[in-house]
Amino acid sequence: MNSLVSIITPCYNSDKFILETIKSVQNQTYTNWEILITDDGSTDNSIEIIKELNKTDKRIKLFSIENSGPAIARNNSIKKASGRYLAFLDSDDLWFPNFLETSIGKIDKSEGFVFSSYQRVHEETLQPVYKDFIVPERVTYYDILKTNSISCLTAFVDIEKLGKEIMPNITYRQDMGLWLKY
Repeated sequence: MNSLVSIITPCYNSDKFILETIKSVQNQTYTNWEILITDDGSTDNSIEIIKELNKTDKRIKLFSIENSGPAIARNNSIKKASGRYLAFLDSDDLWFPNFLETSIGKIDKSEGFVFSSYQRVHEETLQPVYKDFIVPERVTYYDILKTNSISCLTAFVDIEKLGKEIMPNITYRQDMGLWLKY
């Protein structure tokens, strides 16, 4: 199977990180993806960096909105996504090169939603800051109500099985609101 993965990335004043974030996507072992970046009114050089990368890689898609917050920026990209799968990557996060391939391998054996553990590193040195964040094997609706152990950068959704949902327009924990829908 070689289904398209739509990667949802909000961006706000991320010129310090966005290049490495996009490179972590370009370095994926699974290559059938699109990254939909909605810029949320950045005033730095984020847009210029993204446009420069788009010149040589049309899988990078940029949309701009007035500053409205991460939920609206994510939802703008979700609505434009055309892939079978949705993945979420914030503009200051990185993926290991096999993230998409591993997620696709696991999602076919699931009900349509998978997530994984992740490393927490220093933004300058990329050296571990804390222990790795190890997630439980399964999380229920009630588990999420207590604590959100699913990080946005590890969530992977099969929209053929679960449909395409948008995040609630709230100031914090939009991801948690979306996971509760699934």
